[in-house]
Amino acid sequence: MHSIKSFLHTITGKFVIVVVLLMLSAALALVLASAGLQRSWNSQQIAQAEDDVSLLSTTADNMLTLFEDTLLNLSYNNSVFDDFRLQTDSDSLDYWQNIVKMRKQLSTLTNVYSFLENSFVYYPEEKFFLNDQVNPEMTECIIAILSTGDSGRFSSWHTIETSSGYYLAVLYQAEHYCIGAWTSYMALLTHISQNAESRIPSEAKSTSYFFADSTGKVLTDYSSFASVPIESQGTAFHLSHSILISRQIPLSGTYIYRQLQEKELKLPGRWQNSFFYALVVFSPIFIAVVIFCLYRWVLLPIHHLSRGIRRISDGDINYRLTPQKHASTEFQHIEKEFNQMLDQVETMRIRLYEQELSQKETKLRYLSQQIQPHFILNSLNTLYTYSSRDVSETKKIIRLLSQYYRYVVNIESEYVQVGQELDHLENYLAIQKIRFPNKLHYEIQRESSVSGVPVPPFLLESFISNALKYGQDDDGHIRLLVQVHARNKTGLHIMICDHGNGFPEEVQEAIRKFRSCGEKNTLTGIGIFNCMERLSLLYADKAAIICANAPQGGAVVNITIENSNLAAAEQSGKYTP
Repeated sequence: MHSIKSFLHTITGKFVIVVVLLMLSAALALVLASAGLQRSWNSQQIAQAEDDVSLLSTTADNMLTLFEDTLLNLSYNNSVFDDFRLQTDSDSLDYWQNIVKMRKQLSTLTNVYSFLENSFVYYPEEKFFLNDQVNPEMTECIIAILSTGDSGRFSSWHTIETSSGYYLAVLYQAEHYCIGAWTSYMALLTHISQNAESRIPSEAKSTSYFFADSTGKVLTDYSSFASVPIESQGTAFHLSHSILISRQIPLSGTYIYRQLQEKELKLPGRWQNSFFYALVVFSPIFIAVVIFCLYRWVLLPIHHLSRGIRRISDGDINYRLTPQKHASTEFQHIEKEFNQMLDQVETMRIRLYEQELSQKETKLRYLSQQIQPHFILNSLNTLYTYSSRDVSETKKIIRLLSQYYRYVVNIESEYVQVGQELDHLENYLAIQKIRFPNKLHYEIQRESSVSGVPVPPFLLESFISNALKYGQDDDGHIRLLVQVHARNKTGLHIMICDHGNGFPEEVQEAIRKFRSCGEKNTLTGIGIFNCMERLSLLYADKAAIICANAPQGGAVVNITIENSNLAAAEQSGKYTP
């Protein structure tokens, strides 16, 4: 008893109640409408006949389409058919072996597509016609058509009239030969009736089904009509105490007909008045009951959910749905899941906030590392050295240092222009060049088209600093090359290389571990890891840093950014040109 009560409390149970009420009303209506059953039966018979004809039409069209594809594939790149025209000696063994191969392929077509009566290949220049089964009259028709140059009309299936009946033929013109097939409409009707497993007799001698072309001419034997009106095509048409139901076979342009005799359809008279009165009286009552049930059990809970969703969309994310006393079990589950979803959204907001704080801390930590104490001390020592002997060089150092630290202190965006980053790098290297005038050699190559592309600030300095520290060659010189060019339409490629001893194997392994699982190692310091971490935060998997050794020696750093979109960076508010 409890299980039944629980079931009736669900939407399914309540709809069952509604359905039972409707079925009772339908049973009452059927009792009053006994006189209308005959008409319903006849309508079903006509509908069934229409389904049968549609099934046969679809079956025939699918078979013809499939065969067309097979024939088209067979006519292209077929060495058997192409090699025959090269056999000039009709008495040679190769000549007859090739004919056997062609006949075998034609026989395979008729065996696979059993609705076909014949398949053939014709070589106009050699006047050679080879078919699977001999039909002289059709053979003459095909040759006559090809001889008149009218094969273009065979780009799809076409009807041919002969003394023995009507045939459906198709032909494709290859480079040196023509290949095609034909079947009679009687054979096609027999095949599709068996293949469709419908109520059509196994032998195509029934007067119930027949083919007709677009002009109304009947194309099969044993029909009680020689022609049918054109207006009967594609409709249920009353003709001569019978009903004609037809559907077109699109590929052939012909129609398949089903003839229903009048004796098969005993059309009843008008409906009983009692049935009409019963519908007039009881229908409004049942409709009102159904509307009330749907409103109370479905619409009210949905309105309750809609009000809650509107509250959330208006910004009240702390709102939660209150349980409805008479709500169905399904709606109670929906309310519960809805409240849980809101709790998860609140949790995600907290996590996102914490993630933003973490990203800001990472950025501050990185920016603080840009002001390097040892770089300041080295720069001051250089300034002190030149101040006593070279005033112009001293001014140059002061200017470069001021530009360098102005860039470091004033960066507040997550993106800067590549041109700005490279100018900053020029200042940095110019200062180092003053310290090591005869030791340091560098070159920065850039494409002018990429100057405005946004990149993270301080992206290159850590790699340049490592190159200055470890990139000496055997002569004690440091040779640096920085290249920046476009990648695809919106990407960027940066390469930094030196002529030193390259990255040790343990350093490369540490970088690979960091890229795969985020594990950091003190071997490389924190500069490279910070750059890789920032690219991952800003571009996800659309950017990469690859550190490797060149075959001729030296370290090579390749930085690729697949999608560096200036408009998107400006729109995000994290980029200031």
